[in-house]
Amino acid sequence: MAHDVFISYSAKDKPTADAVCAALEGRGIRCWIAPRDILAGTDWSASIIEAINGSKILVLIYSASANDSPQIRREVERAVNKRLAILPFRIEDVPVSESLEYFISTPHWLDALTPPLHEHLALLGDAVEALLQKRGQAPPSPRPASPPGPPQPKTQLAAPSRPLGLWVGAGAAVLLLAAVAVYLLRPSSSSTLDGRFIGAWQMQVQTAGNQCYGTSRVDRKGSYETEIACHDGGAFAADASGSYRTVSANQTVTPGTYRFLDANTMVLTSALGSSTWTRKSGAVPDSSFAGNWETSATLPNGTWQWTFDITADGRYNLWLRRKDAGTFQAANGQWRTTSSMQPADGGTYNFVNDSSVEMTGALGKGLWTRR
Repeated sequence: MAHDVFISYSAKDKPTADAVCAALEGRGIRCWIAPRDILAGTDWSASIIEAINGSKILVLIYSASANDSPQIRREVERAVNKRLAILPFRIEDVPVSESLEYFISTPHWLDALTPPLHEHLALLGDAVEALLQKRGQAPPSPRPASPPGPPQPKTQLAAPSRPLGLWVGAGAAVLLLAAVAVYLLRPSSSSTLDGRFIGAWQMQVQTAGNQCYGTSRVDRKGSYETEIACHDGGAFAADASGSYRTVSANQTVTPGTYRFLDANTMVLTSALGSSTWTRKSGAVPDSSFAGNWETSATLPNGTWQWTFDITADGRYNLWLRRKDAGTFQAANGQWRTTSSMQPADGGTYNFVNDSSVEMTGALGKGLWTRR
């Protein structure tokens, strides 16, 4: 299936690439990103070429790592040959190498050098939509999106009273925020829709140094789509006896144990449960843990996709993503949803003004603002 955007990035910049992908797909823009969209058993390079051939725009996450990457130069060159629009998204202020400058010296550059990231993501989304319209494509509309690719190992947490546990421990607070956000746009028993909900919304929450970003759309028929991306980072350490620990950016320390099923499959266990992780890319010689690891989890509130990036020097970035879609009802301060991915839920809402609304559900309160 053709995609609108091919996202080119260095493995070291995967957290930013995931945030870009979540922001664009939240607008209904179809994205292709590795390794998510590479089917099991297919050739990696062939999948890249096919994806570029089927795209209209290449978004380049530009950094020092990207600038030095031969793979990215090949992707950009292929995109230029196929007459794709090139849109560099600069996250580090570094000069462009001559070999890469040859291909990207003329297109528009977007800088994302200063926080907050979500403001730059909004500008990137506007630029991509404008380029798509210029190329004769109608503005994208939201689409129910299930992550392509093979199913990942699933772990069911046994205790419903603790559904939000993070196995590696480093992002427990992040997962709570993400789950709150998933519930926020889900309308009691009213069958009507408060028209003020119609449109596109975004969410950003920061707690204890952790960030969550969310996008949602509600149409006139009451259909909604929501996507959440959350991030945590810190230090990861493991010893030869099978023990590990994470120290997150907010200084939360979580111990656990690990065991390898094979060179690219490991099981991490902490006080909150166990999960099986599969390394997708980024292996480093003489470093058992370094690389990009993925898993998925079926929790009482749905399925979450996890990405765990560990560097050879013991730094980690943890991302989790969740997509949801269904029918939204809201009237007289009460909301309720019927979701295609989880049981119906409800709560209360209060419009601060026409562009912001406080949504309260079983897991807490959050503020969404109109995009």
